[in-house]
Amino acid sequence: MFSWFRRNKKVGLLPYISEEVNNKNTNSPQFQGWEINTFDIPSCWKKTKGDGVTVAVLDTGCALKHTDLKDNLLEGKNFIDPSEPPVDRVGHGSHVAGTIAASDNRMGMVGVAPMTKIIPVKVLGDQGFGGMESISNGIVWAADQGVDFITMSLGSSFSDPRMKNAVDYADKIGCKNIHLLAGKTDLSSRSLVTLIENLKYARDLCEPKDIGVLVEPKNRRDIPNYFISTIEQACEIIE
Repeated sequence: MFSWFRRNKKVGLLPYISEEVNNKNTNSPQFQGWEINTFDIPSCWKKTKGDGVTVAVLDTGCALKHTDLKDNLLEGKNFIDPSEPPVDRVGHGSHVAGTIAASDNRMGMVGVAPMTKIIPVKVLGDQGFGGMESISNGIVWAADQGVDFITMSLGSSFSDPRMKNAVDYADKIGCKNIHLLAGKTDLSSRSLVTLIENLKYARDLCEPKDIGVLVEPKNRRDIPNYFISTIEQACEIIE
């Protein structure tokens, strides 16, 4: 996959696993994802549910009429086809938006910050791939909207000055929270090498003060959660 990225100068979704929620319908009680209980999110809700926060999700778009999402969606933008709204035909962008801000409406699922507003920015096409131009333009546009966070769950095997310039611009005008998610689903040596490469790229791109690493075994109940201060410590833990 990454050799294809390199050869075609493309950016795309990182490998991920979809989980089906079986035996659920619109009349079922609200379902809490594994992350809600694993990280004791309900205790955080006593302080805030994300009200007053806006997150730009740069991804495949969003299911704009989804019951769990529509009340928390602000107007977004489509950088793949500017004549169309940022509709998600892959599902990944909707999943990310829902993980962040699915409404606490007693149905479907609930996000970790169910009062947060989401701006969907479509920078990847309907096959899950895109280019540096669309992503860089998406970062600049999102920053101009005054968002608090920009999150991107995507990857590439090459660097591009346009991305660096876009991140620098966002930081300069006040968007200090840009999240590049380098997620892997197993602990194989090849996956860990890729994860380390992604972390180093994030360091060089964003010059972050902190690097968070979550290594996920097959059994999510046994997840070790690390938060460390340098990329060197991150690589040491993973290696």
